[in-house]
Amino acid sequence: MIHLSEVLDLPVTDAEFRRLGRVDDLVIDSADAAVQRLVLRNGKDRLTVPWAQVASLSPDQGQAVLVEGARPLPLDPAAAGEGEMVALKRDVLDRQIIDTQGRKVVRVNDIALEEDGGRLFLRRGDIGLAGAVRRLLAGLVAPR
Repeated sequence: MIHLSEVLDLPVTDAEFRRLGRVDDLVIDSADAAVQRLVLRNGKDRLTVPWAQVASLSPDQGQAVLVEGARPLPLDPAAAGEGEMVALKRDVLDRQIIDTQGRKVVRVNDIALEEDGGRLFLRRGDIGLAGAVRRLLAGLVAPR
């Protein structure tokens, strides 16, 4: 299990390990909660690459690596909110949501993701203290 706070701002490289930018967001399909796109930032430019072109995304190794021949394309802001796609950092992280079990409004401090069969899935929103502390310490403490 990895957390969004652990992958945001990781360096993104191509297959030859040339730096392309840093992880800026992950976009999921709300129908199956699978990550569809990785959004990266290179200076002021925001680029996107389909998840199928991501060879690895590892907080332990401290980087995201794209497959051979992957070409990040400029992010089209009009298409970013298209269909049933949800950008986790932009649309969910730090937002208030309704906890239907506790019947109250809570803040999403972090997001848990799990790999299954080469795909990455949203598993849960972290609303507890652990998620808040993880976010505060992101970048200061090496991941486990």
